[in-house]
Amino acid sequence: MRNTFLTLKVFVAVLIAALFMCGCDNGSATTQTATKPEPAAPVHSQKTEESPQAYQRNKKTYNGQTIYLFDINDFPLRGAPLPTVKESALAGDPAAQYELGRRLGSGEGVTRDLQEGIKWIQKAARQNYAEAQFELGMMYSTGTWFKQDPNQALNWFLKAAEGGHVFAQDNLSQMYDLGMEVTRDYAKALYWAQKAADQGFGPSQNRLGVIHRQGLGVPPDKTKALEWFHRAAKQNEVEAFFNIGNMLNIGEGIPINHVEATRWYLKAAEQGFAEAQNRLGMQYGHGTGVNKDSVEAVKWYRKAAEQGLSLAQYNLGVMYEDGEGVRQDYATALQWYTKSAQQGNPLAQLNLGNMHLHGKGVITDYKKAYRLFKESALQGEPIAIYNIGQMHTIGAEVPQSNVLALAHYHLANSVENTLSEAINEDYNTLKSSMSSNEIRAAEQEARKLMREYGLE
Repeated sequence: MRNTFLTLKVFVAVLIAALFMCGCDNGSATTQTATKPEPAAPVHSQKTEESPQAYQRNKKTYNGQTIYLFDINDFPLRGAPLPTVKESALAGDPAAQYELGRRLGSGEGVTRDLQEGIKWIQKAARQNYAEAQFELGMMYSTGTWFKQDPNQALNWFLKAAEGGHVFAQDNLSQMYDLGMEVTRDYAKALYWAQKAADQGFGPSQNRLGVIHRQGLGVPPDKTKALEWFHRAAKQNEVEAFFNIGNMLNIGEGIPINHVEATRWYLKAAEQGFAEAQNRLGMQYGHGTGVNKDSVEAVKWYRKAAEQGLSLAQYNLGVMYEDGEGVRQDYATALQWYTKSAQQGNPLAQLNLGNMHLHGKGVITDYKKAYRLFKESALQGEPIAIYNIGQMHTIGAEVPQSNVLALAHYHLANSVENTLSEAINEDYNTLKSSMSSNEIRAAEQEARKLMREYGLE
């Protein structure tokens, strides 16, 4: 019987319907001394106009939520002297109340007074000043200035969203879409995404594309999905570039056009979008839509891998292990496989296991190889399941057991038919040497393993 352990040398892409989840940084809590203000124009009482583009520039990640922070220069009150802001706040101007609260809470130009800052922001919020309502929602959501309270966060987001606050609308759409601190509700996710998208907000337009593409709460509609992706793309929404590329690359709702798909991937990749960089690497690696160029593939894999994208780390590891586009270097391959495997990538776990099994760049370590194969198998990776069967066949760091070996071969073959020739050969050879009782025991064991590996 052959004892050939299999490794997977494929480049993997995931077509991601990108739903950003981000967070916020509320600045320093250091105490500052107020400075004497210069004369300034009077503060206007009407609410200033928020700019979606300004928030887009200040998108951050916090506790898995998308948070859009306004640019300090986009609000006239930001430059107003403190006495003028105080006077207008005392006169009941909600915009001034919000600005005063923000300065007091952050210690910007004044001695920091958190409670007084909160009081003024709450005053503005009670006057239905949407920016203050949104800010309170963020505070309760992230635990900034307040103890985290999902119900209060939802309450203030709803008030701001109902007042037309585009960023509150977008946050609500994400919360309902992902079931974050609320019961998942695709209808409400669609409703709020539509509200924000109708105001021209690119991320929500992209999300609408995702909703229609995947059929989340509505029948799938690829044409409508593309329409929304293109609207978002016109606003330079990089995830929309990526989504358009994916649909072109597989011919989803549109004729396949690998060249055009690659162009869209490039647009997103050049702006630092890691998934697009990885996908662009795959286009070059396979010669899909461009001339095959392994060096260029490595360049784009590396860009995405250095951003922490697990699939790109895996792909870069493959290139170093095989010496494609770079000098063959097992040590570097191990490093990238390890980074990817630590993020739970089953393919990286599989290949890393094989390197430890065969002593490629490391001392042979059957125990570590088995552990990695097991981690991969628990995610349903069929080649890892097969390799565990091989280890049971020869008793490498695990008990020698034809029953367990046959059970793993059977299960691997039922999951992944592309390896059927190799697996069937070992399966049939081993089965022919076993008794009918052993074969029945293997079948029973395979059913147990199916549950263990989550393949039912």
